[in-house]
Amino acid sequence: MSNSPQKNVAIIGAGVSGLVSAIHMYRAGIQPIVFDKASDLGGMWNVNIKPCWNSMRTNISKFSTALSDFAWPKDTPLFPSQKDVYVYLTNYSQQSLPNKDIFRFNTQVKNIIYSNNKWTIKYCTKSNDISSEQFDFVIVASGFFDYPYIPNIINLSSFHGTLMHSSDYRSPEQVRDKNVIIVGSSMSAAEVASNMATTAKHITHIISQN
Repeated sequence: MSNSPQKNVAIIGAGVSGLVSAIHMYRAGIQPIVFDKASDLGGMWNVNIKPCWNSMRTNISKFSTALSDFAWPKDTPLFPSQKDVYVYLTNYSQQSLPNKDIFRFNTQVKNIIYSNNKWTIKYCTKSNDISSEQFDFVIVASGFFDYPYIPNIINLSSFHGTLMHSSDYRSPEQVRDKNVIIVGSSMSAAEVASNMATTAKHITHIISQN
């Protein structure tokens, strides 16, 4: 048996990728510490911070989104809702990570420095306390959708109506009896357009030729 100290890994982000990474590191005997600025796990599926609209569902079936070592409950809809995914991830964490102290919620990583075969993580808590710790490994699992992107459209500043990014959309009631222009060709644009069409007066969907 080796007497060398246990290796550790800093995982930035407690969404799906961060959670799965933490579980597999734990199983491999590497101590994970997961940092996330939110108050709970789940990333974009975290129902407590509401980064998605109320009726959002996965755009692929539960058979494609299931984790290889954790089945969906039998009564889960074919396309799980945001709440379904959040509960699924929470249950997966509770079953697979007996030590809940690995999570550092309400904590934002500010800086990462590599020196002398170690990674130094500087982070800030909700109370603005700055601390640092050293790790053997780092996994960045912060995702692509943390900050909304609004392109620089000519004369956009002169528009006097309501300007909304898809991350701010919650319910069709926000656009009831309104004329709406949706710009974008991604999955969010298509799903939001379909959802808004139930209450909006008129929907115009603009898609780039690119």
